[in-house]
Amino acid sequence: MSLDLDNTYLENDERDALYGLERQNLQFMQAFEEAGQIKIPASYKKAEQIVFLGLGASALPGAVVKAVLQADVKVPILCLNAGEVPKFVSSKTLVVALSHFGNTDAVLEAVKNYSKKKAKIAVISTGGKLVAFAKREKLPVYKYDVQDLAITPTFAGGFMLGGVLGILKSVELLKVAKSQITKLVEAITDVIDSSESEVKSGNNPAKIVANELHGRPLIILASEHLLGSATAFAHYVEELGGQSAQVFALAEAGVKSFNFVIESDNYSKPFEIVILKSGLYSKSENKALEELAGSLEERGVSVVDYEARGKSRLEEAGEIVQFGMFVGYYLALLNKMKI
Repeated sequence: MSLDLDNTYLENDERDALYGLERQNLQFMQAFEEAGQIKIPASYKKAEQIVFLGLGASALPGAVVKAVLQADVKVPILCLNAGEVPKFVSSKTLVVALSHFGNTDAVLEAVKNYSKKKAKIAVISTGGKLVAFAKREKLPVYKYDVQDLAITPTFAGGFMLGGVLGILKSVELLKVAKSQITKLVEAITDVIDSSESEVKSGNNPAKIVANELHGRPLIILASEHLLGSATAFAHYVEELGGQSAQVFALAEAGVKSFNFVIESDNYSKPFEIVILKSGLYSKSENKALEELAGSLEERGVSVVDYEARGKSRLEEAGEIVQFGMFVGYYLALLNKMKI
């Protein structure tokens, strides 16, 4: 199947998810500006922990932000699924709950339980039961209107990531200059310009990678600030593309686990490795990456290198998330998945 033929899109993307995919930059800017205008109680600014609460695609913004900002934020950041409330949660815990439709019972129940522990809760959603509960309890809510920009939660990544950063800026737990946000949007836009559907396969990096990954189990290797983005990349490959994907950190323990996995029977058939490289990794991580790359070459393992090009960790994270979404989308077309 060719990714350069109009019929490929007409037959498999009848709802035109591509329209929103190619406008993630607009989603992000809209959400960051709108969420940044929400009135946040002064008590929220005294938080001593941040908890991101979400499931599926709604969990991805928290993972991305944690990986990028943990070193810059003075309080610990945790990403939790809906479940039992940790014992440390108190009135000094900021909980950012994300649910695209707002009707996931597990998330709603978790928010109610966090509320009983007096946690400071902010909600990001399009509506549903979650927003109704938040309004009754007079909790800060960023309710975004997707219009035709996101047909599913997976394609609402720009809204949710922008919403998270906007809220963190409002509670003064994140110091981010307008120029930093501008650079982030530019990084996302650069990926859109190079990977959009109109760019032919020979010059389109996302189409090239999708064709190389097609039909193969995928391992994504990343480190430090790109680990959250790698998680998002893997999610898009699985949820959109219908192919298995696994993320490994490049830290020593991760490398050992990785070596064990690729030597096991689970990976006896051909698989593909994507290495997310960055000039912003620490020297020790880049050294580990070089050693691992040499080991893979000796084994004759098929590897796709992707070098992030941003000048900041935030830029590179946004770049990888956008690129991974394009790759997942193109894999969906190649696998004839109805989007």
